[in-house]
Amino acid sequence: MPSYIGNWVNLTKLILIGNNFEGTLPAETFSLPKLQRLLVSDVSNPGISFPKREVIPESLIYLVLRNCKINGSIPEYIGKWPELSYLDLSFNNLSGGVPESFQKLNKLFLTSNELTKLPSWITKKPKPSSYPKADLSYNNFNVKCTNEKCSGLASVNILPTRSFIDNMKTEKCYRKHNSLFINCGGEELNVGKDHYHNDTSTSSFNLSPSDDWAYSFSGDYLWATVNASTFVRNSTCKDCSPETKIDNDFRLAPISLMYYGLCLHKGKYIVTLHFSETLYSKGEDHSITGKRVFDVYIQGRLVKKDLNIKEIPELQNEVRKLKFPAKINEGSLEIKLLWAGKGSLYNPPGINGPLIEAISVTRVSRKLHRWEIALITIGCLLFLMLLLAFSLRMGWIGGRKLRSGH
Repeated sequence: MPSYIGNWVNLTKLILIGNNFEGTLPAETFSLPKLQRLLVSDVSNPGISFPKREVIPESLIYLVLRNCKINGSIPEYIGKWPELSYLDLSFNNLSGGVPESFQKLNKLFLTSNELTKLPSWITKKPKPSSYPKADLSYNNFNVKCTNEKCSGLASVNILPTRSFIDNMKTEKCYRKHNSLFINCGGEELNVGKDHYHNDTSTSSFNLSPSDDWAYSFSGDYLWATVNASTFVRNSTCKDCSPETKIDNDFRLAPISLMYYGLCLHKGKYIVTLHFSETLYSKGEDHSITGKRVFDVYIQGRLVKKDLNIKEIPELQNEVRKLKFPAKINEGSLEIKLLWAGKGSLYNPPGINGPLIEAISVTRVSRKLHRWEIALITIGCLLFLMLLLAFSLRMGWIGGRKLRSGH
């Protein structure tokens, strides 16, 4: 990012999301007198840093510095900026506490950092009458609650914390499985011998009643007002086949969508992700020209970058599918779909981000090693020899001839 950006004194909007920039923003950028929106995401080496000296932007309303490799604590002075109402510092390496001054914001997103201390407007009683809509999930807060509203504030999400996820993955299983099928956004149904789980919850985090899978999503749409039903769409067709219902069901997320497979046997698996671009598909609103782009991670490893659903090969009479190998050692599987700012935003707004119809996870039959085959062969031969010797001793083989000769 060039240093001369800090000299654009008449700039009102600077949107640098969905690129591959390196470096940091000039400190002067935060002080541009007319700047109202500053949106930057997915910056690589070395990442962005806050100005060391306190700055007070006069007009800044929206600040997004998502996945910008920001380290250290959050400066308290950010919450004092007079016009700031929307702050997104998610997917960084921020540590320490959430500043008290953030209570005045309208929306706050700090998910996926290393924060450890909650502000008093969350922890103390009585609860305040005004507070931001906040997503503080995937941090290191020490909370003992077991539901997403553990803050006591209706629109502040703290769960899942990192420790909550770790405990969920290592929880003792009463029964382990060799497969997992989820009808994302849809009702429970059977497709042949495969039983697909119901996935119609609209909360930002949900652990299934069977405790063998979970999901979470995070993020927000900057240019659209949405409700919970935006993220889940399911088929209302009563006479449709199960395959058709899966094709019409989906789950959508603004930024990040995580699925966890729990209580799976150790071994190698094939993860099949089912997709269909059902939103960027209409001619009348020109959304058919839209492009959905996101990244796919399996077990924390990037397996598909800049996935565009429309570019996935579509076989005859089948939805678009992608298959990935996965190895499970500790009983859990993690699937992450992450929007990195690329693709369409405005046509229409509020439908970008990762989208998925179904997930199927099946175990790969293990091939025997040579020594195992040899051991089985030797065992079979020994068994046959012992059976033959026992039969001779009992007179079951050759006994009739001996008796008739006598």
